[in-house]
Amino acid sequence: MTSKLVDSFLQGGCRVTWVGTDLSAFHDRYRHSGVDYRLVPPARGRLGRLALRWRLRGSLRDLRDVDWFYAPTPDACEIAVNVARRQGGRVLYDLLEAYHRGLLDRYVGGREARALRSYVQRRVTRVCAEADLVSYVSEPVRRHYDSPDADFVLVRSCAPRWFAEGAPTSTPPAADGLRVLHGKLSAINGTAPLFAALRLLPDSVACRVVIVVDPDAPTDTSMMSEVRDLEEKGRLEVLAPVAHALMPAVMRTCQLGLIAYPRSLGAESLPNRLFEYMACGVAVAAPSYSPEILRILTEEDIGRGFDAEDPVAIAAMLTWASENLPELIEAGDRARRAFLARHNWDAEFERLTRAMTRP
Repeated sequence: MTSKLVDSFLQGGCRVTWVGTDLSAFHDRYRHSGVDYRLVPPARGRLGRLALRWRLRGSLRDLRDVDWFYAPTPDACEIAVNVARRQGGRVLYDLLEAYHRGLLDRYVGGREARALRSYVQRRVTRVCAEADLVSYVSEPVRRHYDSPDADFVLVRSCAPRWFAEGAPTSTPPAADGLRVLHGKLSAINGTAPLFAALRLLPDSVACRVVIVVDPDAPTDTSMMSEVRDLEEKGRLEVLAPVAHALMPAVMRTCQLGLIAYPRSLGAESLPNRLFEYMACGVAVAAPSYSPEILRILTEEDIGRGFDAEDPVAIAAMLTWASENLPELIEAGDRARRAFLARHNWDAEFERLTRAMTRP
């Protein structure tokens, strides 16, 4: 999301300064020409993350003539508000997820933390009220932090229009069967139930799942054992890390794109991957407990829902998809047309800039 914003602001003739941590794995792949980078060494451990704000403030002190500070996290927004009130400028806070729910669960290891959850929700709500403008990715996320003092604008994390360049998906030879893109190999995005579902499929179901290794994720040895087993059975195709600019070519080899988040991530999600699938002309299967995604799938008639936590339900969905390839191809064509007409980043960024230029 941050990378798309930087590209859009640069293309609009804006001067951009990036203040943050020097995450080499990220900046080596996404560093922008024309950006003034002021980076500090990355934090070590959770205490280091809490102390990071003091180091970032030092990098901000000599910035002058700033019109807008963009903050993608609550702690970054608090820093930006403090600096803007002293040095001038307004603050745009990008509300990307429900921090007191799935993210907090991952941070505290799934332990029950009601008091902490309530505290984080109140704190983020206060951050929204202090920012001059709050962009948010979906209505369920916004409702958690609604405040009469906050100025909200919906800015979905859609894919840029260039993602749709090139030929849409075409029907493969019948012998190839169904190709499904799952995304990154990760323990938190529904990979385990998907692997269990692939083991349930009978040999008569021609289905292969494409998965991409995530270079930033730690290797799960138990998961890699399953990967090798499913590869040997022809159910899985594992790709080396793929640059984001090359992902459309990978997506167009598939007829179905999976979004398989568990409830902790999927219930309020409206991920960028949905719009990338649409741009590439790929039909979408998404969790039945993800209302924001299902609304688009239903309105545009581009896919169907399934229980992404239930291997039996996943297997049933894959079986149906393998038996209805022509229907998937038609859904993919509708998805690409809908992306170009209504669901691309250009339209979202235009809405954001209109809100930023209001008095």
